[in-house]
Amino acid sequence: VGDIVIAHPELSGLHFTGSTPTFQHLWRKIGENIANYKTYPRIVGETGGKDFIVAHESADVEALCVAILRGSFEFQGQKCSAASRMYIPQSIWPQLKSRLVEEMAKIKFNEAVNLKNERLKELGSVIETLELVEQNLIGAYAAQFAFMYELSKLGLVNLSHQEMIDAITSDEKKLKSDILEWLMAFSHMAYSPMSDEEFGVYNDFSKSALGITLNKALFSVYNEMAKDQSQRLASILGEFMKSEDL
Repeated sequence: VGDIVIAHPELSGLHFTGSTPTFQHLWRKIGENIANYKTYPRIVGETGGKDFIVAHESADVEALCVAILRGSFEFQGQKCSAASRMYIPQSIWPQLKSRLVEEMAKIKFNEAVNLKNERLKELGSVIETLELVEQNLIGAYAAQFAFMYELSKLGLVNLSHQEMIDAITSDEKKLKSDILEWLMAFSHMAYSPMSDEEFGVYNDFSKSALGITLNKALFSVYNEMAKDQSQRLASILGEFMKSEDL
């Protein structure tokens, strides 16, 4: 189409957004055909306009995450101001990276849902067989209880054990839904590069007695680590709050 349009005698203008080499090629072709036109074509071009993002260390990480995702992928990235690189302070990069990966996983997962990707059914089956929602829920509750219990020992939380449990489990339905969405999104991102044969091997092992036992053992260790870290964090926070009171 480009060659036909550029060679047409009635070409009167070109408005181009894209790469610099392509625009230079089109301009060169117009110049070579200048004697054939009925008028002088008006040429307007915007090239090399891929945007960049510079963040300050004081930036709100959530707002920055949304800005990066929208700036990069809104309109499928087909706009001259789409972000193609970013400059992020080291102090906020770990937190930002974690949020970007999480949101990108959701984007890829939603795309797979819209395309009716058959592998999602198998991933859902693996998650159900391994009771991954329940295992994550138990770990989250245990970590939260350990955090609140440690604060209560320091006299900073005045709640009974049952009141702590009630507070932690008050929104169980939503938490389960969030965990399932997270699991499906990250599982899809992790296993979509696999061939059908490779995924079949993973699928079979995950649902085997050995795979189920191994998964429970890993969660047992992970949940204990999370509980320990929550206790340590609460202890540090408690000591800090006491020092501030003084």
